[in-house]
Amino acid sequence: MMRVMLFSPGAMKDWLVYTGFDLPRLGFGLRTALASCLALLIAWLFRLEHPQWAAMTVWAASQPVRGMLIEKSFFRTIGTLIGSLFGLLLVVGAGDHPLLMVIGIAFWVGLTTWVGNLLHGLIAYGTLLAGYTASMVVLLSRAQSSDILQLGADRTLTALVGVGVALLVGLLFTRDDDDILTDRVRASYSQVLRLLAATVAQHPPETSAHRLLLEIAAIEEGLQSQAGSLRTHQATRTLRALLAAEVSALLWAEHHQHPLRRQDIAALLESTAHHYDSGAPAREIITRLHQAAILASALPELASVLKALADTLKAKQKFAAYGKALTPPLSRNHLLMHRDWVSARQAFIRTFIILLLPGLAWVATGWTIWPYIMLGTSVMISLFSTFENPAFVMANIFLWQCVGAVASLVCNWFVWPLAGNAFCQVLMMMPFIVLGVIPFANRRTMIGAMDYNMIFLLLCQPVWPLTIHYGQSAINALAVVTGPLVAFLAFKTIFPVDSRRRKLRLQQQMLSELQDMALDEQAAAKQRVWRARLNHRVMRLIRQTQLIGDTTDSALTLSLAVLTLGQTIIALRQVSDEPDMPGIHKQRALVTLKRLSEFTHSPEKARRNLRMAANAFRHRPQLHEQLQASLRALSRF
Repeated sequence: MMRVMLFSPGAMKDWLVYTGFDLPRLGFGLRTALASCLALLIAWLFRLEHPQWAAMTVWAASQPVRGMLIEKSFFRTIGTLIGSLFGLLLVVGAGDHPLLMVIGIAFWVGLTTWVGNLLHGLIAYGTLLAGYTASMVVLLSRAQSSDILQLGADRTLTALVGVGVALLVGLLFTRDDDDILTDRVRASYSQVLRLLAATVAQHPPETSAHRLLLEIAAIEEGLQSQAGSLRTHQATRTLRALLAAEVSALLWAEHHQHPLRRQDIAALLESTAHHYDSGAPAREIITRLHQAAILASALPELASVLKALADTLKAKQKFAAYGKALTPPLSRNHLLMHRDWVSARQAFIRTFIILLLPGLAWVATGWTIWPYIMLGTSVMISLFSTFENPAFVMANIFLWQCVGAVASLVCNWFVWPLAGNAFCQVLMMMPFIVLGVIPFANRRTMIGAMDYNMIFLLLCQPVWPLTIHYGQSAINALAVVTGPLVAFLAFKTIFPVDSRRRKLRLQQQMLSELQDMALDEQAAAKQRVWRARLNHRVMRLIRQTQLIGDTTDSALTLSLAVLTLGQTIIALRQVSDEPDMPGIHKQRALVTLKRLSEFTHSPEKARRNLRMAANAFRHRPQLHEQLQASLRALSRF
């Protein structure tokens, strides 16, 4: 009886959890490993030259939910086709000039890295894949003296086999995407309405704006994994627009300084939140929000916030009712995502330099180790450039790539000599693939563990009759695992990147945009675009602040200061454009704008001019109050 209890399924699950295994990830890992073995066998039966690439593709394309699986498989296929085609064209165009080939591949991988850092979601993944797929075709064709057309076709066909098997197994065993994020957006929407009600009534809210912003930022990050179809992406856009409207509302609540208590607006917002929680039709909620906006006509910022909450909910309701065919696209005024142009440019320069250096060494020496170093580096330096802290990931990847390289040498030197044919070689690879599930599914070792299988498969090409080149295989293994080391050094030394630096860069971009606005004569006309971008940047800033362990108070303070200064810049620009404005006041507005365009370099001059402008516009109480608020905001930098 004791023995039965000891080996019962429940006891086994408890033991796995106790030893650090993530049970859902373990199941997913086992399915992926078996699918990888199946793809390896099918590609070998099709007599493809590199059947192990099909197995690698399964690991790269598989996902635990269907939407991500379908879309990642699609972009995996597109990226492979584009990368293979470019690789073929580059080899043909470069001819017998290896220097042109090296420059071409360094530029191409750098270019796709630049574009990938500007995009979001799996389209960014497909772009990055197109970069290092070309390097795989070009560099392996040179290192192994392979026929380029055959190698390009082999790369494409093995990728298609891998994607096909990953899709087949995934669709059979994976679950549909759940609606947890949608439910969280709904809950946050209700809490924002209650916070607005408490703010207008001058009562302490049940949930603070800080806490709600943290939740909204986490939801927005989670929405990046929503994938599968055009309809899914459109649904995600409606959710992002709701979140952006919520951010505007929370910033208003934190920024609000109006002394009047409006119980009528507060009561209407509180009852609206109650009806929303009770499942009232969206049409009723939208009507109530518009009524609240009319009541708040004396508070134009609040009225604008309430109208945005109503408009985004209306867009979501229309989408749910009619689908993509009858739903107009959301306005840029509702949703505009942040793009980090500085990081993208730095990623291009870093990638180009770090691939060009070993490429030049290859051209100079002709040593065949350099293409393998370039190959490993091209994957690491491009694919992981979008990560928050790529150097940290590189350290873990290097460890597991070393384990995978050792496993490949064990397979090549000690296991395959026992095989009687190529079919046995393929079968002998499978236990090594399945063993990779253990570190992949354990919480203590999962970071970078998938690269064990990727490197093992990259270095194990089943060929019969077997010819063992001990020295060359060891050198190839060493060269490939050099990739993450080179990438680690690059991420540390060439435009260093980590979560803290990304946060600082985002702050700098928010401030630089303000300075550009101060010089832009069309700033007032573009204010809705600026505000939409600011909403998304606030979500990103809050999330990055949380990830590095800093208090979110500083992020919220900066966001409020940016909002205040931006509103002041827009107000001053509107004043300068008024045809009946006296020349002395118009000149004061323009001089203040000029000083605000330099406030990060000369904050004291900006503060002095804000004081002078506040005195000059005492006859306009709203503008005077706005200028005084900007003075306080500027002191926070």
